[in-house]
Amino acid sequence: MEKEISNNLSYLLGVIGGDGTINNKPRQKRLIILDKCKDFHFNILSPILIEEFGCNPKIRFIKERNTWYTIVYSKEIVDILIDKFGHFAGRDKTYQGKIPFPILKGDNEIKISHISGWIDAEGYCKIKKFHIRNKIYQYPCIIIELVNKEILSQLYSLSKEIGFESTKPIFARRVYKNRSPRFYICWNGFEKCKAFLNNIKHPNRIKQLKNVLLMGDQSKGLT
Repeated sequence: MEKEISNNLSYLLGVIGGDGTINNKPRQKRLIILDKCKDFHFNILSPILIEEFGCNPKIRFIKERNTWYTIVYSKEIVDILIDKFGHFAGRDKTYQGKIPFPILKGDNEIKISHISGWIDAEGYCKIKKFHIRNKIYQYPCIIIELVNKEILSQLYSLSKEIGFESTKPIFARRVYKNRSPRFYICWNGFEKCKAFLNNIKHPNRIKQLKNVLLMGDQSKGLT
């Protein structure tokens, strides 16, 4: 199965990079995507997997983890994800994963679709507030936080190329017991955040982003 990159596939590869797990054992080749939102699995992930790979994903709710799983049992698809798009299997994905080469060489739509996949998997939206001379200033932002600093650097480069530049990776100054150090990038300001609104697909992320955009920039300060 020879796969060309499309906007939906580019998006899916971002989601897999963030929330996907690839098993590459000889008798257990499968792709698993975890997310708590049922609609995301049935209305977004499943149609894309069917369209792009012609597969029949299994969607299950694991009560013990309070999480929905999309599972694809396919040696062919796992081999494509690893051999063509450079995804790593197991824990190596977290620490050694990189942006697939076809996306790095893709057009702006391919790149923004991929970033949007990462935002839906690992991102969150919020309003940042700060005080200057007794006034409160605020602006919307989108943040992605990961262990893998290299992927964040690549996402920064992609966003710079499409004209909506994020920050460079920043060390997350928090203490995580028995966990690896984490880094984050963020897109600050109304225009940069709005640029992703038509490209993200996760129902919860869309709602979250719309809420922070409604609050908007308050560059003159709040009284």
